[in-house]
Amino acid sequence: MKSSYPMALTGKRRERARQVDGAADDRSWVVQEIRRVCEQLDQAEHCFDMASEQQMIDAAIYTMRACECRLSYLFGLAGRARASGAEADGVSGSSAPEVGG
Repeated sequence: MKSSYPMALTGKRRERARQVDGAADDRSWVVQEIRRVCEQLDQAEHCFDMASEQQMIDAAIYTMRACECRLSYLFGLAGRARASGAEADGVSGSSAPEVGG
């Protein structure tokens, strides 16, 4: 009976290569998405400044809050991508010096 171990290892290597190639795409996507959401936030703030009816003010506030939540999520993704990129490059921890003991 032939072992499937070498094939599985090859498959894992292929998957890892796809992940490494995809990491740059993921980072690019996160940056683009952050820019897009920042533009939406700017538009919502402009609508808020121009609104005179309570419903329009509420809608602008809702949109601004949604953008802020989305940005928080995207910044978290960017931080994790940066951390995993540092691990892949062989860098561990922060580049900032340690303070204290």
